[in-house]
Amino acid sequence: MGLGAGRVNLVADVAGHYFSETLHTIQGGVRIGARRTTRVRPFFQIVAGVGRLTRGSGRPESGFAIQPGFGVDIPFRPGGPGVRVRADLLGAAIGDGCCGVRLTVGVVIAVR
Repeated sequence: MGLGAGRVNLVADVAGHYFSETLHTIQGGVRIGARRTTRVRPFFQIVAGVGRLTRGSGRPESGFAIQPGFGVDIPFRPGGPGVRVRADLLGAAIGDGCCGVRLTVGVVIAVR
């Protein structure tokens, strides 16, 4: 989710990662996009906040999480909906630490 229509936007990211351990994150930050001179618009994003990690049936632990990433927005038509492809590196200072890579493909709908 993002707020702003320029090159620099405020973003929020709420996510759950479910594998052998469960990690929930609530983060906020900025997304910096390239000028809208081409159909494909690359961007860099960094968000930081809190993460809550549960390993197996153990007690949950909370700590700092940071997630830099990059991607591209590809609109179907100028100013209309499109596709976003993004890759992020998640790092969390929880317990002995954890990290991972997240690849995302989704729909982008501009709200003005």
